[in-house]
Amino acid sequence: MSKENKTAEIEEYIYKRILENQEKNLLKKEDSSFHSHHDFSLDIGAVYREMEEGNNTWNIQGTAPSSQKKIIGPVITLFKKVIRKLISWYLEPIMEQQRIYNASVNRSLQELCLQVSGSVNYHHETIHELKAVAADLNNQVSELKLKGEIREELLIKQMKTMEGRLKYIENSFLPSRSKQAGLMGAVVPFDYLELENQFRGKEQDIKERLSVYLPFFQGKSKVLDIGCGRGEMLELLQENDIDALGIDTDEEMVKHCGGKGLKVKKQDAALLLETLEDNTIEGVFMGHVVEHLDLDYMIELFRLIYKKIMPGGVLLLESPNPICLYIFSASFYIDPTHIKPLNPYTLEHLLQSIGFKGLNIMFHSPVPHEQKLELLNLPEEHFKRIDNNMKKLNDLIYGYQDYSIAAVK
Repeated sequence: MSKENKTAEIEEYIYKRILENQEKNLLKKEDSSFHSHHDFSLDIGAVYREMEEGNNTWNIQGTAPSSQKKIIGPVITLFKKVIRKLISWYLEPIMEQQRIYNASVNRSLQELCLQVSGSVNYHHETIHELKAVAADLNNQVSELKLKGEIREELLIKQMKTMEGRLKYIENSFLPSRSKQAGLMGAVVPFDYLELENQFRGKEQDIKERLSVYLPFFQGKSKVLDIGCGRGEMLELLQENDIDALGIDTDEEMVKHCGGKGLKVKKQDAALLLETLEDNTIEGVFMGHVVEHLDLDYMIELFRLIYKKIMPGGVLLLESPNPICLYIFSASFYIDPTHIKPLNPYTLEHLLQSIGFKGLNIMFHSPVPHEQKLELLNLPEEHFKRIDNNMKKLNDLIYGYQDYSIAAVK
């Protein structure tokens, strides 16, 4: 095989491998995703081996004439030398041109291999960088998606809280939202103060009953009475030199407390708390308030109280006790602004989940003895069982009408 044919074969080999590689890359782009791992399939090692063989054979040199024939070998050898000598003037320029061509092709192949190798390395690096960028973008998209979901959840939560506040504020201004206004013409305002005076009891009696809570606030200042109503607890705190502010959304209640010289303000509790600095109040009292509140608003209010109350500060709540069934027929539904009673253990759980500690549930206002079922008090065993069942019914139906919870931050 001539050197020229050999060189042509090497060029054809390189050309075919480049075309095959381009075709494979096109197929990969069509059939595979961006994240598939592909390697450049050109065998650079084989190309370098071919190039090395070209380096060794490009310089064409004639060999000394010889012959394997034993008898006439010398004659043949002499003849070859004579023939070579006679035609050397013609063959030598052609061989020199071939050597120059072979050297040029070999240098071109070397340069081509270097460029192909550099291109392969460059594309590998580029693909690696693009994959890194794609991974980073995917992470950013995931983070943005997560932030969007969290933001959406927070917005929904805030909307529910604002809806709860709106319901509470609307419930506090019943005259302006009467559903029967169109049918009744002039609406008669609902007088909550009058309802309290008729059914809650005398203010002095309520003050005496609330005095059991004074030890929780003794020695404290900056106490907030939320939903102060007629001001019984507010007045009790003031009489014991405890700095306290009462707030209520009922204008008549605020006027009534102001008339007694009490420190009072007409405002929504959550709106007022948001204006205060964190850890600035020492105590909060809420007497018969939670049963008036929407759940979302109530939870948000507890969170605000926890945020604004200082460490060691106390939150004290009092509410009708739904464990005592007697309240549903005797008192709870007398107040049309009650939304629903709240089980003391449910309220305890809510306060604990927000962060309050040292919770203490207390029960108050037992149903008068004369209202309870009478026991037989007979010695016979079966009558004792009847009396035990009566006691259970008395505990269920005629238990404590109110409960309170003291919680500490």
